Parts: sequence; C-alpha cells; structure tokens
Amino acid sequence: KMDRSVGVTTDPLDDPHFNPVEYINSMFPNEQSLVDLDLAVRRLKVKIKRTDSSVLHEVRTQSQDGDRGKKDLQDAKQSIQQLFAKLAEIQKKAEASEVMVQETCRDIKSLDYAKKHLTQTVTSLKRLHMLVTGVEQLEVMADKRQYREVGNLLEAINELLSHFSAYHAVPKIAALSQQVSQIKKKLHAQIYNEFSALERRQSLSHGVAMNLSDACFVVDALGTDAKDEFIAWFCMQRLNDYNETFQPGTESAKVEYTDRRLVWLKRELASYDEQLKSIFPQAWNVDLHLCAAFANATRNALSAALEYSSASLSGAVLTAVLDKTHTFEKELTHRFAYIANNVTNTEAQAEPEEEEDLSDEEDSTTNPNSAEAIKRRIARFQARLARNRMRAAQAQAPKPAAASSGPFSGGTNGSFKGAISECFSPYLSIYVQQLDHDIEAEVNKIIQGETWDIAEDDDERVLGSCTDIMYYFSFLIKQCATLSNAQPFFDLYKLFKKYLKNYARVLGTHCPSLPKTVSPVALPDPASAISEKDERTLLLLLNTAVLCSGRVDSMGDKMRNLIDPAFVDSIDFSSEKEEFEDLVAKVPRQLVTGLEGRLAAPLVLMTKMPWGTWDSSVDGSAFVNQIISEIQRAAYICRDWMTDVHYTFWCDTFVGSFIPRLVENIYRCRHINEMGAEHLIHAMAEIKQLLLTLPHIGQPPPTTGTPAFKRHIKYVHKAMEKAEALLKVIMTPADSLLDTYRALVPGGTEADFQRVMELKGLNRKDDAASSDFLSSLLDQYRSFGLSSLGVPSVLKTAAPKDKP
Repeated sequence: KMDRSVGVTTDPLDDPHFNPVEYINSMFPNEQSLVDLDLAVRRLKVKIKRTDSSVLHEVRTQSQDGDRGKKDLQDAKQSIQQLFAKLAEIQKKAEASEVMVQETCRDIKSLDYAKKHLTQTVTSLKRLHMLVTGVEQLEVMADKRQYREVGNLLEAINELLSHFSAYHAVPKIAALSQQVSQIKKKLHAQIYNEFSALERRQSLSHGVAMNLSDACFVVDALGTDAKDEFIAWFCMQRLNDYNETFQPGTESAKVEYTDRRLVWLKRELASYDEQLKSIFPQAWNVDLHLCAAFANATRNALSAALEYSSASLSGAVLTAVLDKTHTFEKELTHRFAYIANNVTNTEAQAEPEEEEDLSDEEDSTTNPNSAEAIKRRIARFQARLARNRMRAAQAQAPKPAAASSGPFSGGTNGSFKGAISECFSPYLSIYVQQLDHDIEAEVNKIIQGETWDIAEDDDERVLGSCTDIMYYFSFLIKQCATLSNAQPFFDLYKLFKKYLKNYARVLGTHCPSLPKTVSPVALPDPASAISEKDERTLLLLLNTAVLCSGRVDSMGDKMRNLIDPAFVDSIDFSSEKEEFEDLVAKVPRQLVTGLEGRLAAPLVLMTKMPWGTWDSSVDGSAFVNQIISEIQRAAYICRDWMTDVHYTFWCDTFVGSFIPRLVENIYRCRHINEMGAEHLIHAMAEIKQLLLTLPHIGQPPPTTGTPAFKRHIKYVHKAMEKAEALLKVIMTPADSLLDTYRALVPGGTEADFQRVMELKGLNRKDDAASSDFLSSLLDQYRSFGLSSLGVPSVLKTAAPKDKP
C-alpha cells in the first residue's frame, strides 16, 4: 500500500517488479514455517478487503470532483462572454464620443485659426505703418544731421525690416527696403565727410564732439561690418601723416631712427586721449585698432628698411633699436591690459525689461492710426532696442586672450608682444655676430683685470673673474630671451660653450708648471716645491673650477627652460663641465706634488743620519719634526680652503704617493743598526699617527667614520706596516734574520731580501766569514723557494684612487 503521508511505498506487494514465488518463499522459507499458513491467508484476505474498500472510495470521490469541475468551467466561459460583450459596448460608446468631440472642436479650431491670422494681419499692418512712418522720419532726420535720432530710428527700422524679410517680393516692401538702403548710403557718405573734415591736433568744440559722437551711434546702427570698415578707414586716415613723415628713402625711415616712429605714436595717442576718446564708444577700442594698424605699418616699413641696409647695419644699432622696440611694446600691452584681463567693471546693470506687445490694443480714447499713437509705439520700440543695444555692446566687448609668443596677430587681443620686433628676427644673426665680438672683449677684459688672488677677508675664496663672467652670461641670457628664443638663442649657447672652454683653459695655464715624476718611489724633486702663494693660487683655481662646474649646470637648465622646444635637446654643457672637473681633479695632485717637493729636504736629511753607528746620544728628531711640520701646514691650509669631498681626495692622494716614497727612503739609509732601526720605528709611528688624523685635522675626531674615512685608515695602517716590518727585520739578529723575514715579509722577493741584508751590513765585500754567512743565508732562502712565488715587491702598494 502507498504511504500517502510521504508518498513512498514500503509494502513488497506494491513493487512493480513483484514476484509471487519469491514473496511466498520469503514468508515460508522452510517446512516448519507452514504451521502459520492459515494465519497468513487470513491476513491476506483482510488486506484484500481493505484494498477493495479504498479503491471504491477513491472512485466515488473522483466521480464527484469531475462533475464539480465541469460546472466551474462552464461558469467561467459564460463570464468571459459577458465581459467581451461589455467591452464591445464601451468601444462603441467611445467612438461615438470621439465623433461628437471632433464635430464640436471643428468650429472652434476654425475660429482659432481665423483669430490667429487676423491678429498676424493686424500686427503686420501696424508694423508696416510704423515702418513707413519711420522711413519718412529717418529721411528727414538724416537731412537735418540729427544723428542721435537717426541712430534710434535706424535700429528700429532694421528690426522692423527683419519681420518682413520673407515679403521682399511685395512691391511696397521692396520699395521701402530700397529707400532705406539709399538713406544708409547717404548717411555713410555724410559721416565719412564729417570725420574727414577733422584736422590733426585741432581742438574740437563741445557741439562738434557731440555731433561726431552721435554719428558713431549711427555707424553702430549700420551694422558690425560697417563699423569695422569705418574704424579701419579712420585709422588709415590718422596714419596718412605718419606715412608721409616716414616715407621710404628719407632720413627718418632708417632703422636707427625707429625711436622717432615710436614717439609719433605716443603723440598721436596723447591727442586721441585728449580730443577723440570721448567721441567713440568705449566698446569700439579705436585706440587699440589705431595701435595695431601702426604696428603693422611700422613692421612692414622696418622690414623693407632692414632688407635695404642689412649689409651696413651694426649689431650695436640693432640691439639698441630692439631694446627700445620691446620697451614700447610692453608699454602698449600695459595700456590695453584691461582688454587682456577682461576688466568689465563698467558694465551697467540692465533694468528689468518689460516687453511691449505690438499687438496690444491702444487706449480706447486714442485713435490707433493717429500720429500720436504711432509715435508712442515707435518710442516703445526704440526703448526696447536701446536695451538690446546695451546688451549687444557688452557681449561684443573684447574677451581676454592669452599673449601669444608666436607671430603677431594684430594686437586686437590687447597684447603687442612681437607686434613690431618680429621684423628683426631674420636679421638677428647680426646681433649674434656683435655678441661674439662683445663677449670676447668683455671676457678678455675680465681676465686681464684678474689679480689671481683674493683679499684676506673674502669669504667666497673664488676668483672674481668667475663671478663676473657668470653674471655677464646671465645678463646675456635674459637679454637674448627677450629678443628671440629660437636660432639666435641657440647661437648664444654656442658662444657660451666657446668662451667657457677658453676660460677653463686660462685657469689651467695658471697652474704652476711642475717637473714630471720619474718614479712613484723616487726621491721627490726639490724643484717641484711650491710656495704658499702658489698653494693659495691653486686652491683659488680649485674653488673657482668647482663653482664654474655648478654654474654651468644651472646655466644649462635655465637655457633649456627659455629656449624654443625644438632646440631643448641640443643644449648640452657636459664637455665644458668636464673641462672644469679635470681642473678640479688636477689641482689636488699638484698640491701633493708641491708638498712632496717641500718634503725632499727632510727626506734627504733622513738618509744622511748615521744610522749604522746610532746610539742613544744622537738626536734624530730633526727630519721627523720637519716632515710633520710641513704636512700639518699644508693640511691646515687645504682643510680651510677645500670642501670635505675635495679635502678627502687630497688626503688619499697624498698618503698614496708619500708612504711608498717614505718606505723606499729607508733603503737609501744604506746601513742601519738595531738602535737606529728602533729609533726609525718611533719616527715612523709619529708620522703614521699624523697621517691617520689627516682627514679630521683641526676638527674633533668623528664618532662614526664615513666609508671614505674608514678606507683611509685601513690604507694607512696597511701601507705603514711595510715600513714597520722592514725595520723590525733589520733589528733582528743575523742568525734569525731569515726566519723573521719570512714571518714579517711573506711576499718578499730575493732582491728585497738582499737589500735587507745590505741594510744589516751583510755584503760580500766583508771578510770571508761574512761572505760565507751571506752565501749561506741566500742558499737557505733559495731552498725555501720564496723567489719563485711571484709575489710583487713589498714596496709596491696601491693607494686608494677616489676622484672627487
């Protein structure tokens, strides 16, 4: 039986693959189980009965549900049919209502169109009446030269004509348009005659000035094209005197008299400000257009003059004219800065506008066709046009424009940069040629005036010629940048490279000429000693070269920022900087060579001391004191004048050169006994202590040394150990000499060992016993195979090579 609660059957009889034989066998697996056969049959009968009852119940229930569903379906179909019938009825009523509305509105729409057309007709007739009356009044006012009224009427008529733009085929409209055009031509000629009658530098009466101002009002009403044409004509009229004064071929037209042209414009602007400024509307900016026309005329005239006289034009004249022209352009730009900066603080606040409807009905007490009514409508129309004109003037005011660094664009943006000076660009090669001559003369003058020394209280400690030359170059950069930042500026860069190299070579020629070192371990040449004055000169050259190297970098950056982008990648002062850096590296080496020359005397004194017969009664501190004194003197001077980097380089260079010479100098002592070797050890210790303190001489010792300082200490210890080991070997008795030499000088050669024996006094020229002993030592040495090790001599020690 199916379990209804969970929908899963557990009875084997419900299995679709039910096998009765297997089922019976499972119930009665053996003969003993047949005892319950009757009980099992009764159970099956009960189950069959229950199943029949259940089936019967389900059949009856299903029959009842089927009848109820059919009835519900029939009811739903009937409801849908009723709904469709109602919808069809509603649609019919809606269509009937729409027909009714259309029939109702047809008459209303027809009346509305009639009203609209009638209103347009009445409005057009009123405007036509106003136009006819306005044209008649315009002609009368034009004959009377009442320009203020003419301007108002003209704007009103232009506005009215725009309403009839689609009716030019109508004879009346065409005739009125033709009549207005004729009046405009007449006004155009009248106004030009009014301004043509003006004489230059003439004082204007108040009435004449007001009349001309009203005439400008008429020009404004004639339209933008007419206004621009009038301004251009007026500017050319004012420039007639200029063109006559500076005619080509006259003395005043020459390039060197360009300042006279600029003075002419200054006088013209002064006259304009005094007499004409109040005549023209401010929004016209007539003075700006006058200056722009002057700039164009002057630029063209100077171009022709430059082309004619370029062969004889000097760079000094060109530079002077350019300077004056640039100054004048800056003055003009400053005058019209309010345009570039959009200074509009004179804008008036427009009053609330109440538009008049031309179709409004007139006062019932007034005849709408009477002259009074027409005048009133024209007055209202003119008031509205006046407000529109005010807004249009404000909208047409020049907007701010960025100053252009390229070709001059006319000056109407308020910037006159390059307005006139642009014509000099093709001839700036003359300026560069003059610059070459001027720079050469100035640099030579500066170098010839150099004392190659400084005052005691001078804190900079550089040559004055360096600062003078760099200041002069900076001035030339600024000057040339105002003239051109293209090819002439790049040519200036080339000149700088030329004269910077020359200056670096001049600095190099003032370094003392010292003899070349024959050997790195040879006794210093006394001729290489330099005086304290020469040391000051070398230190001055060092500081000057360092300053020049830094200034060259900043100069390159400045020129790259100013020059035209097309030349930026070509600006490179690296070769000139290397010239100065080579001098920076050369000076410390020369100072070391000069110091070693001064140490030649105490080193010679060291070799002449009686080391072979030394005893405690001999004073051997003289050469040590001289060496220490000279090194300290030079170190204090260098410490005081040099930067930390260059002083460290000097220290490393000195110890790397001096210590090998000092060790080799021990061999020059020829014969040293044990007490002499002991005294030399103490002397070497004093010198070593001084060399260790060189990097911070005159200063507190550093708590944590820099890598360069640690490297210096390490090298001094290692290099001085060679001298100490050599002297300890010399102090050793002859019978243990070989063992001591092997222990203290593991990398020594046979030649070094022979030199040690010579210092000990063991040579073949002694008696036979000593000769035999010497031969025995050499045989023992060879038996150890030390000579085949290939280790470099103890004397060859490389110094740290740090370039500042």
